[in-house]
Formats: sequence, structure tokens, C-alpha cells
Amino acid sequence: LSLYQLSQGLGISPNLVTYNTMIGVLAGAQKWNMALDTANKLKKSKLGWDSHTLTGVLNALAVAGRWQHSLKVLEDSTSKQKIKLTPFHVSCVLKAASRAHAWEAGINVIRSFPHNSSLVQNVALSAAISACAFSRQWAPAISLLSLLKPSPPAIPHLTQSNITLLH
Repeated sequence: LSLYQLSQGLGISPNLVTYNTMIGVLAGAQKWNMALDTANKLKKSKLGWDSHTLTGVLNALAVAGRWQHSLKVLEDSTSKQKIKLTPFHVSCVLKAASRAHAWEAGINVIRSFPHNSSLVQNVALSAAISACAFSRQWAPAISLLSLLKPSPPAIPHLTQSNITLLH
């Protein structure tokens, strides 16, 4: 934070990367109020938020266990600000729900997406399962396991048509 203030004293204007870095560092240092204040200043500026800003804000809220606030920020950012939702955003909301022992909310977040959605990927499902496990809710955790899709193999299987193309 003092480096940020020093840069402003030297006449260096912060850019989106500067703000996103500050938000991430503050969230990591468990200074979530300061991270949110910085994010709000950024939102009001001409720079606005991007996907990385949203991730930092959601991480700050996850540190605080403020799952309801994180869900509202997620909804507002994707609907009003048109930020493309990623599995990492969903994982942050699930992490916040986990810290607040709100495992049911985590399951509802996951189930609100279509099963064929790219958002319902192993990373988001794993976070929901972790939220259930953190609250010692084993039955819901096991039921979510059925939604996990196996990862594709690193090397595709050779078929006769693939072998023909190689020749």
C-alpha cells in the first residue's frame, strides 16, 4: 500500500493491473475491507472492473466468509457489468459459503447452472464438495460427485482414421 502511495506521489497513475494487484494483495493479507474499498474506487473510476478484479473482490469476500455479499457481487458483475463468468469466480463464492458453513448455498449455486455449462467443471464442483465436507455434510458432498466429469486423456486415443491421417 505504501508503494502505491509513493507511486502516486511521483505522479505515476495507477492502471487496472495496479488496482487488481492491490486488491489481490489486500485480500491475501486478510484486509478484505481495504480490498473492497479499493475495488469500489476502481468501479467508480473510468477504468472499471475486469474479470481479474472480480476474482480479487470475490477472494476478499471469501476470506471474510461473506457468501451472500459475494453472490450479489457475482450476479451484479455478470449481469450489469457484462463480465464473463469463469469457474474461478464460482469457486470464490463457494469458498465464501464454505467459510460461513453455508454448504446448502454452495450446492444451490452449482445446481443453478445447466449441467452442460462450461461453468460446471471440476474446479467449481470440487469447491462445492469441499464446502460440504468443511461443514461435515457428507451425503450432499457424495451426491455432487456424480456431477464430476472425467477429464479427457492427455493423448487422444488412436483410431483407424487417425492412423490413416498419419501416413
